[in-house]
Amino acid sequence: MSEEKKEGFFEGFSTWEKWFIGILLFLVGAAPILLSFEGIQCIAFGEESAWVGDTIGGITAPFLNLLAAFLVYKALRRR
Repeated sequence: MSEEKKEGFFEGFSTWEKWFIGILLFLVGAAPILLSFEGIQCIAFGEESAWVGDTIGGITAPFLNLLAAFLVYKALRRR
């Protein structure tokens, strides 16, 4: 029987690519917490703007799209 080596998720990623993915995931995870925290007033959600979720989603969507595009590029390059 031959032993098959299982590849990990980060198999073939360089150190800077791992950091890039980690930073993007941190930004996506931390943005809703930081933006909805009352002590930080970096974005003013006035009483008229009841769509806080749309605002936070609009801010985090570019980071998610950049991460998705990078992962698709890496997946297609491995073939």
